[in-house]
Amino acid sequence: MTLLELEDSGETSAGPDVRGEYLPKLIGTPLREVKPLQVSQPEGVGFSLQGRLLCWQDWQLRLGFNHREGLDCFSHV
Repeated sequence: MTLLELEDSGETSAGPDVRGEYLPKLIGTPLREVKPLQVSQPEGVGFSLQGRLLCWQDWQLRLGFNHREGLDCFSHV
């Protein structure tokens, strides 16, 4: 691959107004407040979790978490 042309106007850009960080200490602005969530299952849970394997009805998922993207579903068994 060969570079054919490079244009430089000499102007600098501040970059897009988009944040790619999700860690609260890197954002700089306070996060929104969320009301507490209360879950009630009087007859017990309808799923089982063994390590990273989540079983629910006829589904099996291997779960993991990533500090940037959050929840990752690794595979459907």
